Amino acid sequence: MDDLLCPVLAPLDDSDNDSPLPTTDSPLPTTASQYLRSVQKESQSLPDVVVSQTDWSHLAANQTVRVPPSRTEHCPASLLPTTRQVASVCADFAETRAQFLVAKETKQTNKVIKLPREANETQWCRVCLGQRAAERVLGDNVRDTPGHWDSVPPSVPLLATLHQSLLNKILGYHTEWLQTAGWVGAAQGAWIYALLACLDKPLPDDYTSTIRELCRAAKTLRGSVTDPDDPRLAPLNLIVTLVTRYFNQLDLADPITVTQ
Repeated sequence: MDDLLCPVLAPLDDSDNDSPLPTTDSPLPTTASQYLRSVQKESQSLPDVVVSQTDWSHLAANQTVRVPPSRTEHCPASLLPTTRQVASVCADFAETRAQFLVAKETKQTNKVIKLPREANETQWCRVCLGQRAAERVLGDNVRDTPGHWDSVPPSVPLLATLHQSLLNKILGYHTEWLQTAGWVGAAQGAWIYALLACLDKPLPDDYTSTIRELCRAAKTLRGSVTDPDDPRLAPLNLIVTLVTRYFNQLDLADPITVTQ
């Protein structure tokens, strides 16, 4: 068996193991054992943790993406969801996703539905929000854009025809609409919930970026809410909870300390 093993490339001299570690004045190592002893000595002189002293100020001019700070601190704790509410929301959402997958896999959604092209934001705004809300979000030029879609609910047959990249694109549209026009109604909440329910996990990096930006937009809007009866509060809390708790973007999560 020994003849099958490769010969040792740099055999060590056991006689060097008992010798003291070399010092800075020691001559250069001439054997493998002496070299390893010098490396051991050098490693002992190094700190356990080394922090790079880098001046990052000269890189500030090259910064191209700036993430706005979270505004969760502007939302009173009394308006944030409780642990029980968060658990209930995530459980219901998981059940909705499971039901959608069953319907999709059992071919209950084989229906041809004509939809706008992916890049046609105006028509998708009409589909998701309706003509009047689209005019509020995108301006009067919506009236001059031809198209027959108007406030189509996010049904299972419709959602089943949307591929993942299109789902991500439409979620990006909703994020932009939240940022520019604010909350425009229940239809918007229904579409965002449905689109999130159709996303496959684990999410690619660009999809994760989309839902994180959606969460930030929802938190920014929620920062202006002061009344617990404000109709915007529940759907905005829902979006934040799903993105942070179900999709594990915990660094954006609300601090939940109250259980009711």
